[in-house]
Amino acid sequence: MGATLARAALARGGSDVASVAAEVGYTSQSAFGHAFRRAFGSSPKSSTRP
Repeated sequence: MGATLARAALARGGSDVASVAAEVGYTSQSAFGHAFRRAFGSSPKSSTRP
């Protein structure tokens, strides 16, 4: 998983979680969320910029 890339994309802002999940190869937001949580200990949403 491009966890680091996904986290960076979310931190930059401008992309929603679904777009970033698809960008790193996930077809399921749920699967992406679980993998992200395992890698970083928090949800993808918590890494997004307003």
